[in-house]
Amino acid sequence: MLDNHLRNTDLSIKEFVKHKLEYSNRVIDISRKRGFKIFSWFSIGWYDNRINLDKLEELQVAGFDVFRDKEKGLGNNFEGVAFTKEAIVIGEVIESKNIDMNTTGFYTKFKIRVDEIIKSSNLIKVNDIIEIGYDNAINKYKHVEKNKKGVILLTKTLNKKDNGFPLTFYRFWEINEDKIIGCPRHPITKESMVLNEFKKRVNELILINDSDNFYKRSWKEVKK
Repeated sequence: MLDNHLRNTDLSIKEFVKHKLEYSNRVIDISRKRGFKIFSWFSIGWYDNRINLDKLEELQVAGFDVFRDKEKGLGNNFEGVAFTKEAIVIGEVIESKNIDMNTTGFYTKFKIRVDEIIKSSNLIKVNDIIEIGYDNAINKYKHVEKNKKGVILLTKTLNKKDNGFPLTFYRFWEINEDKIIGCPRHPITKESMVLNEFKKRVNELILINDSDNFYKRSWKEVKK
């Protein structure tokens, strides 16, 4: 069975339902112990993003605190994209073109060059020039500056008409000297982070979380 992000779980429908229920029950138990609202804004996306409940404290020590409700949870700081995005690359937009939304499911087609991969995907490799779709009609990234190096965030394309775009453009953070500059929390509030620190944290979080084995784990709490 495939999950919501079209990833193969190697589970039957019955096994998948059981797996998700055990995970949800574990979140309820964690929420009671931690004193936050059950299934609050910041815990709803944990399962879809394959957050490892056995590693929450280690993730927190590594710089990503899943319990920061005031920050609105996953993906709302720079390194949070380690969990929420299919791929993270350093590269440039070398071409952009408006396309027909009605026939493709996208407003814009970007062609990007991949110079470095921070979070990998089997859909890309270094030095690739790939075409990706963008489905937001008004967002500023529709007019992203070409031939400017930055961190490019990519999601897996879900339920689109044109299978020619397996990846979807999500966000571009410019690189200025040794820092990335972007708006991870709020669309008009710019923040910065040292690029090497960003790469280090993303790689560390991916290693700790071990999402590749998410569906192999049982989330039923072991009573001590």
